[in-house]
Amino acid sequence: MGMSFGMIFSIILIVFFIVVGGIAVNAFLKWQKEMQLGLAIKELDGAIKLAFNSENYDKTVKISFPSGVQEVCFINWSAQVSSDASNIDSEIFNYARKQTHKIENNFFIYSPDRDYNIRFATVKYIDLTSKNPICITLKNSVASIKIQRTFENPLVRVSEV
Repeated sequence: MGMSFGMIFSIILIVFFIVVGGIAVNAFLKWQKEMQLGLAIKELDGAIKLAFNSENYDKTVKISFPSGVQEVCFINWSAQVSSDASNIDSEIFNYARKQTHKIENNFFIYSPDRDYNIRFATVKYIDLTSKNPICITLKNSVASIKIQRTFENPLVRVSEV
């Protein structure tokens, strides 16, 4: 049962193309998750800017994040963890503090099972004086975030629904 050189070479080429195709599909899926994460942050930032530019605002937004993201947190790096913060929020704060980030980045994506390129972002106009950190647990990859602004408070308050 001798195979010709052409047959062996064809089999090697087929295996090579299948492996390269698998790597390409995996890269595109990872790229899609990164894009979905970036769009979710942009949607959140837009909702907060809308609230900031309103006199009175009180709405709940639902934002879809990619799978693997367990919590999203708003963090004030110059303050300590609030006394009313849960143990999980404290652990996330300490975990995030160990990561490399810029001081102006006040938004953290907690995804211990997945490694996304985007971990931190800057979301302006957030009031972080009442609680630190403010973490929102995702349910089925969706964050339900209550966004409020009153005329008396110039900054936007966010909380978990």
